[in-house]
Amino acid sequence: MNSTENETISGTGLGLTVTKDIIEEQHGKLLVESNLGKGSKFTIVLNTM
Repeated sequence: MNSTENETISGTGLGLTVTKDIIEEQHGKLLVESNLGKGSKFTIVLNTM
């Protein structure tokens, strides 16, 4: 997807918040690394028993 396509996509912005809440309910963590103009990397860390 190029930047022009990204500009036409709209949403409520709730997806990441809901995802974070679900992960934290499972005692996990959502890590984010972001580089301006390059994008973001999301890592989910879940505890294993």
